[in-house]
Amino acid sequence: MSSFAYFRLPGQSQYLCVRSRQSPIELSSYAALDATTSGYVLAPFHLSSAHPLLVITADFVQICPLTPVLMPQISISKQQADEDIYRADFRRFHAALQMHTLQKVVLARQLQVELNTHIDPLALFHQACALYPHAFVSLVHTPKSGTWLMATPETLLAKLPTGTQWYTMALAGTMKQPGPWTDKNCEEQRLVADYIEACLTPHSEQIKRSEPYVRQAAQLYHRCSDFFFTLKSSTRLGDVLAELHPTPAVCGMPKNTAQELILREEHLQRAYYSGFSGPLNVHNTTHFFVSLRCMQLFQRRCTLYAGGGLLPASDEQSEWNETALKLNTMLNVLQSKSY
Repeated sequence: MSSFAYFRLPGQSQYLCVRSRQSPIELSSYAALDATTSGYVLAPFHLSSAHPLLVITADFVQICPLTPVLMPQISISKQQADEDIYRADFRRFHAALQMHTLQKVVLARQLQVELNTHIDPLALFHQACALYPHAFVSLVHTPKSGTWLMATPETLLAKLPTGTQWYTMALAGTMKQPGPWTDKNCEEQRLVADYIEACLTPHSEQIKRSEPYVRQAAQLYHRCSDFFFTLKSSTRLGDVLAELHPTPAVCGMPKNTAQELILREEHLQRAYYSGFSGPLNVHNTTHFFVSLRCMQLFQRRCTLYAGGGLLPASDEQSEWNETALKLNTMLNVLQSKSY
């Protein structure tokens, strides 16, 4: 199977398909990303030889209308959660928080789902687009990464149509209702917003930060602040991406300390979950999204991912419940009826 990316930007009634004549470009650093390239970017949580930064060059680009598709009847034959592993990881992460070496760290988990039939990735992509019209929905395949489907609410970095201004957001805190917000959720979102402003300051001019507001993503609500800014002439695209990624929404604070803890102690391989992806100079669009609410697809099974931010005041059961809510985003894609 050749490399491809199907993606639908939030609120759009059409999607784009990007295909390449050649193997994806594999990069070992964000600085190596050429801002003049046209293609689709898929980045992992942590760069490694097994999980490089991938660029599917846009040799072929097709714009397609979203149309109803006949979903095959899918039933889940088995779900395998990792609750014992998650709880053990939680205690180790929480102990690190209690030692005050970290302000926040994100703990992730997997849900293994076995199905009674072969998966049709494109049908699932259309289903996700129908279910989540305000999310960025993407289906990406390369021989190196495998096949991933995501429906994510969070922008990492976007170039606005003006051509000179850029945008990002600080999205954090999760509730089933739009309020009232707990102190834990408010503090979590403030930490993320402060971090992003600090990341942007060395590379940007005229930074404008909005007050927090409520943003809905699927059946969940988050707190969000918007940032608009202009990059300095000396700043490269890869410099900003290296500063922002991984954000506190998927990693923690301080970034390096949190990432070291995750790579050392978390009992799963995140791979391309909690990385970022999106178009680079495709039809005048450069827009990268954090790879949340996603799953890796295999022939008759899939691996779903979700995570949550831990603070010193975090409660183990509440955090487990939050990840279960987030996993429902992709479970709903698998279980929804034809449309």
